[in-house]
Amino acid sequence: MINFGVFTDTHYCQCESKGDRFYERSAQKLRNCIQEFNNKDLDFIISLGDLIDRDEASFNTILKILQVSSAPVYHVLGNAEFNVDRTHKQSMPQKLGLPNSYYEFSIGSWRFIILDGNDLSFHARTDTASNKYQETISLFNQVTKDNLIYAKDWNGGIGEEQLNWVRNKLEISEKKNMNVAIFCHFPVLPVTRHCLWNSDELIDLMNTFSCVKIFISGHNHEGNYWMENGIHYFTLKAMVIGENQNAFAEVSLSKGKIEIKGYGTEVNRSLKFEYRF
Repeated sequence: MINFGVFTDTHYCQCESKGDRFYERSAQKLRNCIQEFNNKDLDFIISLGDLIDRDEASFNTILKILQVSSAPVYHVLGNAEFNVDRTHKQSMPQKLGLPNSYYEFSIGSWRFIILDGNDLSFHARTDTASNKYQETISLFNQVTKDNLIYAKDWNGGIGEEQLNWVRNKLEISEKKNMNVAIFCHFPVLPVTRHCLWNSDELIDLMNTFSCVKIFISGHNHEGNYWMENGIHYFTLKAMVIGENQNAFAEVSLSKGKIEIKGYGTEVNRSLKFEYRF
């Protein structure tokens, strides 16, 4: 069995609350989360992005909290990570100790793929003369032309190079008869205004293979769940929401079953899938 913790959208900053977002409270919420995780036998922890809400100084507080984790912490880049000075945007993967903005690792019969949904985006791409920026403009114009509900400038997309990388990892996983869990800050299903710009392209790619079992995301603070073509799409609720409530989860992977134990406002789920070994 593989056990891991997951949380998302802390949006920490030393700033006044706005609506249902209690930014400063996220520091204590994350401390409570890590303390709970440290009492468990976890293989790793996943942060699904938006650790900060604004300014790079917020990382000083939030990363110090994560340093006390007993389990290794893997990061997914969110859009809010790029609410920093223009000169620091491109060094964000290094800031979080990532080998790349997207990457993967394996444990036993499971491969874990971490995507960069900011690959094509207006918040992460600052060089307007680059091919990535032109690819961003092209994709955003297309989803806008198609009048898609998620054609928002605060969402993002996955570029051709990263999609080819994902295809390669899924091909290898399929040949090795492995199970795959994919993590991305932006959801792809169900369709809401928070989805990845090229959700359909990524869904079509995942549906080409039988190895993908679950897609876990953040970004949509209300959380969500969908199941289609044998893949579970689970969106975690945001930690920043509410003054005196929290949201995070422990996920257990076993033969043919995914157990999600919710804490705070996050709910419990028991999901079945066709196990590969």
